[in-house]
Amino acid sequence: MNRLIKEKFIATTGCKKRLKKPIKSLQQKFKEKKFAYDNYWQLKYQLSYNKNNPGDAEYISVIKARSYNQALDILFAKIKEDEPLLSPLSINGEMFYKNYRFTGRHNPELTIKDWEDIRNCAFPNENNFLFKLKIK
Repeated sequence: MNRLIKEKFIATTGCKKRLKKPIKSLQQKFKEKKFAYDNYWQLKYQLSYNKNNPGDAEYISVIKARSYNQALDILFAKIKEDEPLLSPLSINGEMFYKNYRFTGRHNPELTIKDWEDIRNCAFPNENNFLFKLKIK
């Protein structure tokens, strides 16, 4: 660590403990990385005609892309193509991976059947259709 930063930290806080880097979650590392191959991203979002008044409906879609940012771009482009007046709000995403578990208490890891369902509902697909699961 830079000596000046360490001295400034000790002077301002009076603490001599070693500074630690913040721990990043696995999903945060995935979001920052651009992969050499396509991955499946689960995106949760709200659709609204007015940005000041978010809609009550919340949706989940699966996008096949190499990075989180590319998945967002694909989602925005498809929604604009289908409904030009709608805009997605409060987007949150996660990447599906080998040990992924859906949120809940006792959910097992993804099975082969789960992976098949994810692959079948992912956008872009043969029919150019964005599957939106309404959760609220």
